[in-house]
Parts: sequence; structure tokens; C-alpha cells
Amino acid sequence: MTEALTLFEAKALDTFPEEDIRTLKRQLKCENCSNDEWRMLELMSTAYGLSPFLRQIWAVPSIGVFVGHGGFLTIAHRSGRFSGMETQSYNADGTEYRGGGHPAYSVCKVWLKDAAEPVTKRVFWEEFGEQRKGTQGRKTNWDKMPAYMLEKVAEVHALKRAFSISGIYCPEEMGYDEDEIIPLASVDGQPVEITRISKNDTATHTTHADAGACPECGGRPMPDIERNQVQAGFDNARFGTVPPGLCKDCATKLYRRLLKEGA
Repeated sequence: MTEALTLFEAKALDTFPEEDIRTLKRQLKCENCSNDEWRMLELMSTAYGLSPFLRQIWAVPSIGVFVGHGGFLTIAHRSGRFSGMETQSYNADGTEYRGGGHPAYSVCKVWLKDAAEPVTKRVFWEEFGEQRKGTQGRKTNWDKMPAYMLEKVAEVHALKRAFSISGIYCPEEMGYDEDEIIPLASVDGQPVEITRISKNDTATHTTHADAGACPECGGRPMPDIERNQVQAGFDNARFGTVPPGLCKDCATKLYRRLLKEGA
């Protein structure tokens, strides 16, 4: 049990100071998660004995909790019932896949010490590989190592079935590459890629105040992406929470004033 998990078990989220919660969220790269989503990460981390600080488990805003391939293997080994697994990819005609193009399907068999037959799961390229998602046009491991990626999906699904794992997902199940996690959002419950924005595009991005104007100068409140950056500076200097609705210029002025007063 890691220190992080002990921390999760020992204290409920609402007992942490707000500044500590923001710091933990930034360390785990889930600062845009709501407190409810963060709480689900805590619960799943504790339930399955996985550490978010080792990147075995993490939360994605509006989607849920993700677990890496290694995290599922950790659960299996820790059970004491895991007796090995075998995975192979095949062509559409049932012959063993040897490279070139992509496999039609992959099969994983998981052996349990107390079972006579292995738990078997077959996954198809058209269901997972065809849904693969690149990063701004770049190729991912789905393009470079198609069998490797499809076999990861087969193994995760077989491990889930063998060890009754629920409520957590691996990125590959949604067509992503664990080694190149893409920020996600959802529309009607379906995952979609977030469009990355430039500084010139922030006027169209959701703001923390949702509407209205900066209470100091009447300007446009900071978008969430800027507010998170400014809040990180406030936290490092122990200045507390950035007042809601401020524009970036007024927040910067406040930061400088607080620095001067503390000097």
C-alpha cells in the first residue's frame, strides 16, 4: 500500500484544505476534474489497491477512471489466483498474424489456479482498431504496432472477466494509446477529443465565471485553462484562492501586490 493510498483511506476529501486538493490534482494531472470525479478516483484507487502517483490509475474529466495495462496485471498478481495468460493475433481466415497490415482479431486466455479451463476473450479490430484516435494527425502505436495494441485490449478484457473487475477502463478500449494520453471530454456520454486552443482562441473557451465581467475592471474573466495556471502561482506563494471572475491582468496585479506586501 503506497503512502498515497494510505492518505486516501485516512482522510476524506472534504477534510483537506482547498489548496492541498488543488496541489494533489495538479500532481496527478487531473486539475480539471470535479471533486466528485476526484472522489471516484480515491474510491477506485483504494478498492483495487492501485496508486495514482505510479500512474497505475488516473481520472479523466467527464469520462471516468482509467487504469493502465500494468494496473490490471497488478490486480491479477495480487489476487494469488493468477496462473499466467497467452495472447495471439489472427488474420480473418484464422491463420496466425505475422505482420503486415493489421490483425483481424486477438485472443487472450487467462489461467486461474483454481479453474480447469482458462478464461478466454476475443476482440476484433473493427471494434477497437478502427476506432483508434491519433493526436493532431500524428500516428500512434495503433498505427505502428497494431497487434500489440489489439492484444492489450484482449488481455484487459480477459483480466476483467477473470477477476470480476468493473468500473475502470484502459485507454485502448476507447481507441487511445496509453503512452500518449489525449485529454478527453464527453458529448451525451460519448468520449470526444478536446480541441486544443491557442492563447488567441481563449475568448471562446469556457470561463470560470461562465458569464459576466471582471469585478475589478469590467474585462473578460479568465478562461479555466488560464485560471488553473494563475492558481498554481497563488498556491506556490500560499496566497490562497484566486477571487472568482478576475481577468488575467487583474489577477496578475493582485499577485504582484500580495508579493510586495509579503516582502
